[in-house]
Formats: sequence, structure tokens, C-alpha cells
Amino acid sequence: MVSSNSERTQDLPTIRQRNGKRPLTQDEEHQKHIAYKIALFFGILILTFLFIIMSIYNFYDWVATLVFSLLWICPGYFANAGMFAAGRKGTRCVDGGRTCRDGRPIFGQGKTWRGLLLGPLMYGVPISLGIYLIFFLAHDPLFEFLTTAQSLSVYKFYTNIDRMAPYFWGCTTGYNIWLVGFPILMLRIFLVAYGAALGDLIAAFFKRRLNIGRGQPFWIVDQLDFQLGAVLFGCIPSLLWPAITPLHFWPVVVHMFLITAAIHIIANVTVYKVGLKAVPW
Repeated sequence: MVSSNSERTQDLPTIRQRNGKRPLTQDEEHQKHIAYKIALFFGILILTFLFIIMSIYNFYDWVATLVFSLLWICPGYFANAGMFAAGRKGTRCVDGGRTCRDGRPIFGQGKTWRGLLLGPLMYGVPISLGIYLIFFLAHDPLFEFLTTAQSLSVYKFYTNIDRMAPYFWGCTTGYNIWLVGFPILMLRIFLVAYGAALGDLIAAFFKRRLNIGRGQPFWIVDQLDFQLGAVLFGCIPSLLWPAITPLHFWPVVVHMFLITAAIHIIANVTVYKVGLKAVPW
């Protein structure tokens, strides 16, 4: 028996459903409006920070700060994505299914040992190492370019090559980049990747205490949790060897937090608007 047009229409998914969207609940509608406001807020913050840097220093200092912030945090980015990819096949939860005194899970089923351990190791460390190797292999032309730019007073903040070298090669110019810089950089990559993983895990603990379910937004914390762990752990080499790998860090840290939060929120909102996600977070 052939179905009528109306019956076939009911059986077919709507365009909204095919694109990944679905009708939102009242609470999700509320969270959607929050997402839009926060996306706008962080967009304004980035423009404000750009204006401040250009007022105090100049545009080229802002570009350099953007590059350094992305280089610094990239092991955390890839580790964070890798935890999701590796954790999908994981069955052993970090908390072993145990609960706290409040009766809620310690971390929840979304946090597995496989994701926590293999995400940074399989994604965060090797991908970031590949990116950094480009700068090691291009050391001579990049070094010449930076020193020439500084001799022409292109930068107002990064006036010394040793303010830039640790971000690219792990050490200042007085040390061999392969014998000294590369091991320190490897340590930093490892620490940033696993620091991001631990930051995400700690945030999950507090989400469970606040009865925020898996997949529900925890605004600002969701955007900054892995960064905080990455920064705290990633600074360890500079604390151990300040003369070898000093970091003039405040513009980089500020920009890192702003750009990562903005990318996270704006990207999710954009993907939702084009119909590739069910919710904008």
C-alpha cells in the first residue's frame, strides 16, 4: 500500500533535524541566548585587547602575541580534542563509577582513563611536536627575519630576540636549540597537554558537585578549564630554568584566554547556526 504524501512527510526528518538541529527545550533556549551574549562579549574583549596592545605597543606586537599564544596552548587544544576522540572507545571511568557524599559521580562516565591518558599522548604531544619542528627546521631564515625586524624597530614590546626565541625554540639564543631547547620544549609540550587534561578533569568534578549534567554548559569554566591547567603546568620549565627559557608572559596569557574562549563559543554558535550541531555549546 502506497503511503499518502502527508504520511511520507511525517516519516521524513525535517531540514532542521537533518542538519543536526532539533527543537530546543525552554532551558536550552535560555542557554542559547546566554551563548549568543557571551560570544558577543568575548568578541568585544578581543577587539578591546587589540586596541590596548596597539595603543601601548603596535599591531605587529599584537600579531606576535597572537602567534605565541596559539603556539603555547596548541598542545592543550589537541589534547582536549584527543581526549574526546580517544575516550569514545574507553570503558573504564576515571572515578570507577564511585560517587561523592552528595550521591553524584565524582567525575562522571564521560571521563575515562583511555581519554585522559591517550588523548594527550596520541594527539596533543605528536601534533604539537610536528608544528614546532617546522620552526626548528626553519630556524635560520626565521631568526634572520626576526632580528632584521627588530633592528628596524618593527616591534615595541618584543624588542629583544630572547623575548621571542623561547616560544619558537624552547630557549634563549645563548643555548643550542637542539641540545637544550628541544628537550625543554618537549617537556613543555608534555606538561601543557597533560595540564589541559587535568584542568578538564577538575572542572568535571566541580560540574558534578553543582549538579550540571554531562553535555550541559558550565559557562566560562568550560572555555577556560583546560587552559588554566595548561598554563600552570606549562610554566614549570620557566620556573626551573628561568635563565634558559624565560617567558615575558602577561600579554600571551591574556590573549590566550580571550582567544580560546572566543573561538570555543563563537565556533559552537556558528556551527549551530548552520545546522551542524543540535545546541550552540
